[in-house]
Amino acid sequence: MTLVELIIVIGMMVILTTTVTFVYDLHFQSWNEGYTRSVIRGRLSQALELMANRLLQAQTIDAFTESSITFSADLGSGINTYRLYLYNGNDPGCPPYTQSTYSLLSAQGSVNYGDGVVLSGDIVQPSSPPFVMSGKVITINLTARRGTEQVTMTTSIRPRNL
Repeated sequence: MTLVELIIVIGMMVILTTTVTFVYDLHFQSWNEGYTRSVIRGRLSQALELMANRLLQAQTIDAFTESSITFSADLGSGINTYRLYLYNGNDPGCPPYTQSTYSLLSAQGSVNYGDGVVLSGDIVQPSSPPFVMSGKVITINLTARRGTEQVTMTTSIRPRNL
């Protein structure tokens, strides 16, 4: 073996190793982005499903704004008042939306801004009303973001008892 042959073989090995490393890194980044989108989609989907199930049981819509829905329903423990709304501790109350992210909260009874259980986090500042009521149909449109990954979901509910 000559020194020239050895240098050629080492050069080819460096090119091969660099290519394999680049392809591995590219696939790992792609998998990580897909996983992040999957987590966002799962959490947002669960939140929308829970909201839809609760709103299906609504007997009255007590208050409806573009940032919250207050309704009365019997969810198994008698008729109670429930509120679904977007929350960020740095906002005095919504709208207007002044922060970049919000949490979707669900609360029971008479509540103050910030009370309740978080259904989903990382909700992007809405550019249009997230809650819209047209006739007896309630449309919920939310976008969640984590890092650079973003998922938008919309659902429409027609409460059975209205």
